[in-house]
Amino acid sequence: MIFAPFWDVPFYSYVNDAGQPAYNYSSSSVFAYYANLPEVKKELEGDGYHFEQLLDGGATVQALIAELTHGASGSQAQPPGVVVLATHGGPDGFVATASSLGLGSATDTTIWDRFKSFENQLDREGYRSLVTTKDALEPVLAEMDAANVGGSPLSSSGGYVAIGPGFWRWLEDSAHVSFEHSLVLMNACYTDQNAALREAVHARAYFAWNKPVNTDVTGAVLQYLVASLSRYTHSAEEAYYNLVRVAKTGQEIYAEDHLLNGVDYWVIPTDLDAYGSDRTIIVPYVGNGWQDPKDNAGEIWWLLYAARWSHDSQIGAENIESCYSRLWSHGELGGLGNQFCQNANTGTAPTESEVSYAVYLLTGRLGGAFNGTVVPRFTIRDGA
Repeated sequence: MIFAPFWDVPFYSYVNDAGQPAYNYSSSSVFAYYANLPEVKKELEGDGYHFEQLLDGGATVQALIAELTHGASGSQAQPPGVVVLATHGGPDGFVATASSLGLGSATDTTIWDRFKSFENQLDREGYRSLVTTKDALEPVLAEMDAANVGGSPLSSSGGYVAIGPGFWRWLEDSAHVSFEHSLVLMNACYTDQNAALREAVHARAYFAWNKPVNTDVTGAVLQYLVASLSRYTHSAEEAYYNLVRVAKTGQEIYAEDHLLNGVDYWVIPTDLDAYGSDRTIIVPYVGNGWQDPKDNAGEIWWLLYAARWSHDSQIGAENIESCYSRLWSHGELGGLGNQFCQNANTGTAPTESEVSYAVYLLTGRLGGAFNGTVVPRFTIRDGA
C-alpha cells in the first residue's frame, strides 16, 4: 500500500492575499515524478501482493485507517505486507495527510478551529479513542516563506492534519493492527531524528530518513527495495546493505543498482536508517547483523552470492556450511580439488560467524555461532 497525499498535486506552500500560490514545488519535486509506480505495482503483484494506493485527495486520515484495518473484526487485522508513506514529515514523527484544514497562519486560530471541527467529525464517525490519544493527530502548516509574489506580502499557508506516533499506537491498541510481518518505508523528511515513530510502528522492517531528503532519492529507494525484495530469499537487510554498497562504491552488480543513477545516492548511508523488530526489540541494521563490525561484511556478501549459484537456497546454505566444516575452519580455502569452496570466499577463509549469518540471510536459520545481534529477517519471496 502506498499513501501519498501530494503524489500528483503540487504542494502549494504559500498563498498571498489574493489567494494565489506564492510558491509551489516544481514538477521534479511532486512525488509522482520520482517513482515508477506502475513498475512498483507490477513487481509487487507479481509476488502475489494486492496493490492499493491512496493518492492525493484520497490520502486522508479516514482512508488510511480503513485501508490498514481492512478485514479486522475485533481480532488481528491484516495490514499490508509493504507500507509506504510518501509525504512531508518532521522530527516529532508527525507526517502530513491530505485531510485539509484550508488556509491560515501561525498567528491566528483559524487552523486550530478547523482542526477541532475535524476532531469532532472523527468523534461522530466513531473514532473518539483516536481523538483522545496523545500525539496521534495535530494540525500542521506548510512552510512559511519571507518572499513576496508580485509585491504582495504573504499572509497564509495551507494547513493539513498530520498523524504522529500516537496514531500508530492507537492502531495497535484500539484497531488491532500490527506491523510485525510488514515492511514500512517512511519516505518523509526528518522522521527518524528520534525514536518515537519507529517505536510506535514497530514494523518487522522499518526504513526512515533522519534528515531532509530530495524526492528523487526517496523514489529511487522505493523502487530499489521492491526490485531487490522481489528476488527469491533476498531480505530487507540485504537490500539495505546493497543500497549502502552502491552509495559507497558507485559499483553496479545487480540490475536494480542502476535505479540509483542520477540521484544523490551518497546520502543513503548517513541519512537513511533501517531497523528490524521481532516485537521485543528494535535492532538497527547498522552495527548489527550483516554490518556487525566483528565480521567482514564483504565476505558475507560473497558467501551469499556464491551460495545462490546452485539456484536453491537450501542447497547453497549446505554447500557453504560444508566448505566451512571441511576446509575454511582449518584455514584452507579449497584449491583445485574443491573449486566451489575456493571460489566461494574473498581470498581469506570465512569465519564460523560469517558463514552462520550468510545461512541465516538465505534461509532464516542461524547456521552456527554468530558473534553479534541478529536482525529480524523480512522477505517477500522465500523458498528458492
